[in-house]
Amino acid sequence: MGKHLQKIKMLNLAVALIRLGARVGMVRSHCRVSLAVGKELTWEVLGRQPIKGLLPFSEEWFYNYRAGIHSMLFLNFYDNAKGKKTFRLVNAYKMYLKHLDEKRHSPLLDINRADLLINLINANVLQTDVCEKCERKHVRFNANNKCRHCDKPPRAKELNIF
Repeated sequence: MGKHLQKIKMLNLAVALIRLGARVGMVRSHCRVSLAVGKELTWEVLGRQPIKGLLPFSEEWFYNYRAGIHSMLFLNFYDNAKGKKTFRLVNAYKMYLKHLDEKRHSPLLDINRADLLINLINANVLQTDVCEKCERKHVRFNANNKCRHCDKPPRAKELNIF
């Protein structure tokens, strides 16, 4: 693929990430664009300045009951998505949003946290398992092989997003 076509492909991917809510830091790492280009694209696509501040970074967030269920849903979409990492991320996140919209639920996982989830799994900071009951992939949060959906805390409100 030619140099110019590769650049156009990366810019299109950057626009897709920005539309899904990706911060400039995430766009830069996935699309190899400069800070200035990332900020300018955000301004052109969203009509506002990019959100400032650090990207989320904590594996503890994924151990929460609600976050665990949302990350489990996203992970299963990610595993079934085709293409390279960033394209899989975009496609899986779109499927996650569409699924939640159909179930009339609000997304808890934004694209920045979805990216963090994949990076933490790839770095072996978080481990995944397949639930022995429902057979869905999930972030392992305890010694047994049950996911957050099948082994919910006693006081947790049922989340019917599957």
